[in-house]
Amino acid sequence: RRIAYTALSWKWIGTSAPRVLLVYGAVGMLISMWMSNTATTAMMFPIGLSIVAHLARAGASGARQFGLVVMLMTSFAASTGGLGTPVGTPPNLIGIGMLELEAKVHITFFQWMAIGVPAAVLMFAFVAAQFCLAGARNLRLGEESARLVRDELVKLGRLSRGQRNVLLAFGITVVLWILPGVLALAGLDETPFARAFGEAVPESIAAMIGALLLFLIPIDWRS
Repeated sequence: RRIAYTALSWKWIGTSAPRVLLVYGAVGMLISMWMSNTATTAMMFPIGLSIVAHLARAGASGARQFGLVVMLMTSFAASTGGLGTPVGTPPNLIGIGMLELEAKVHITFFQWMAIGVPAAVLMFAFVAAQFCLAGARNLRLGEESARLVRDELVKLGRLSRGQRNVLLAFGITVVLWILPGVLALAGLDETPFARAFGEAVPESIAAMIGALLLFLIPIDWRS
């Protein structure tokens, strides 16, 4: 919610319905790259619903059609984002496992992203263009809509210690996942460090490290 409302409160979005729809969908896509598609949709749905409900109460012309494309964007953006990383949706991991088992082809986290992220971005661009044309291009949001987003962001308050811990654990996990690919791009994949890291921290261990950090990093260092 904090990520979504922060993105939607950016000044350049203003009262432009297409930009609101685009940023709303982009946030859903990016989050879905690292979370379950269903969980992302469930999280983004009330955010989109609050914007649509406000427009409906204000009697904005075209609000019904805009509400339709916002709700569709919630699920479509999550579905496209889920292709971006191996952990974006369970079928990705099943596919990687089957390739390794049946074809003896090992696909690293970074190799999947090299194909998955461009594919996800292209599909999202196509979906966003269609939805903007179908339900957002002729609608102008009032200043009240922008104020609604800012108010929701203010209600969330400052980042809590627990939220900072989650960001830290998430960031470390992502770095551990993509580091072998970065080393390969730099031509360092055959160095002793790269080989030792690949053996000691495969993708599954990196995920476990991130999960363990959530239990190990204190909320209150004094206590």
